[in-house]
Amino acid sequence: MGICVYARKTDENDEHVIYVCGNSPERLDTTFRIDKSVLENGLADSQSRIAVRDIVTILNTDHKGYWIAILGKIFRYYQEYNTFPDKISKES
Repeated sequence: MGICVYARKTDENDEHVIYVCGNSPERLDTTFRIDKSVLENGLADSQSRIAVRDIVTILNTDHKGYWIAILGKIFRYYQEYNTFPDKISKES
């Protein structure tokens, strides 16, 4: 069984980035925030063991696990381009 996850950036400032994600572009029902400084600290030190829960905060109580599936792709995009994608998707 495959999964498709879509995410769209809704807000960004010097401290954090906020995304909504879900299983279709029309149904983005999970909202999460990425803490930029914690992420940067983790990426700067390849030996660091920063937990995802310290980087990501789920902002709605009715979330599903879609954010877990797309998070790695967002991080890799950020590492490669030094910016957060406006839209991103993953199929597996």
